[in-house]
Amino acid sequence: GYGYQIAKFKQIDKLIENFSVRYPQFDLENYKNALFYPGKKGDELASLYLKKFQAINDEKYEAASIIKRKILDLETTV
Repeated sequence: GYGYQIAKFKQIDKLIENFSVRYPQFDLENYKNALFYPGKKGDELASLYLKKFQAINDEKYEAASIIKRKILDLETTV
């Protein structure tokens, strides 16, 4: 039920918090926020964050920087 979902969200929040402290470059808190952003813009933001994570993981920092700029552009548009 509803209580179970809240407990799962708390577990996810704890995981994100722990992971973010160790790996702040992955912006997991922003990814989580993108997941709850309504509509197509939220889907696009979440997708861009995943691409950024992958670029960082693959040490493709120039690509990660380009993706970060796309994220910022999308976040600042209404």
